[in-house]
Amino acid sequence: MKQAQIISYGLEGPLAGRLQQMAQEHGLWLRELQHVSACRNLLRREGPAVLLLMLGRDVIAELSLAEEVGRASPETAVVVVGDADNPALAALAWDLGARCVLQPPQPVELLPEIVLRLLPGEQQ
Repeated sequence: MKQAQIISYGLEGPLAGRLQQMAQEHGLWLRELQHVSACRNLLRREGPAVLLLMLGRDVIAELSLAEEVGRASPETAVVVVGDADNPALAALAWDLGARCVLQPPQPVELLPEIVLRLLPGEQQ
């Protein structure tokens, strides 16, 4: 089986650092990207994957990517992260195929644990 990959779009700062540390500890491949097109290219690679989408830069493009990945690659777990409590946006992300939507009041610090649970064969 190929190495599990985590594709992170738009996550920055301390949270990105925590994810990098978790990936290193578990032997996972983490790619931090800033362009939706780069995410599409990496997701063409076979093997288990988690796509982390931080909403905010271009919500339409980001949610379109979530929907596209859910349709074309159902084995890829999509996690949508928002920095504001927006129930309508969360509902839309769920409808578009997200496996997890993380936004306030849920603590964003849960993200590394959520990623591990979504990768097949990974243990905390």
